[in-house]
Amino acid sequence: MDVLRTHSAAQDGKKLRPGPAYQDLDPVSCREDGTPLDPDTVSKRLFQRCLKHAGIRRIRLHDLRRSFVALLIPQGETPKYIQSQLDHSPIQITLDRYGHLMPDTHREAAERLDASVFGSFGRKMVEER
Repeated sequence: MDVLRTHSAAQDGKKLRPGPAYQDLDPVSCREDGTPLDPDTVSKRLFQRCLKHAGIRRIRLHDLRRSFVALLIPQGETPKYIQSQLDHSPIQITLDRYGHLMPDTHREAAERLDASVFGSFGRKMVEER
């Protein structure tokens, strides 16, 4: 948070330079005139430079999003929570893109259903597998 506050203060100072030409869209980072950074520049140049500086192998910026989901699933976060974090409007997008990362969840759900429907017989069938 301290880094972001410092960065925000620096951004506020930059707003004064271009004068009325500055487009105050209130981004975290922007060009000198306030316009958004080019996404390709961020992902292909700036992000890669940060990775190199940190000694981390090259990955795509989008891989961080996938890693985020892959960390949330074993923690037991619900698909609805994950959907809200990814800002997917329909949950189907989340399930279509990341559902394959939930095989244990599927297995556990099936086992619970077996036990619920078949009682001890269902548990015995699960244990024999």
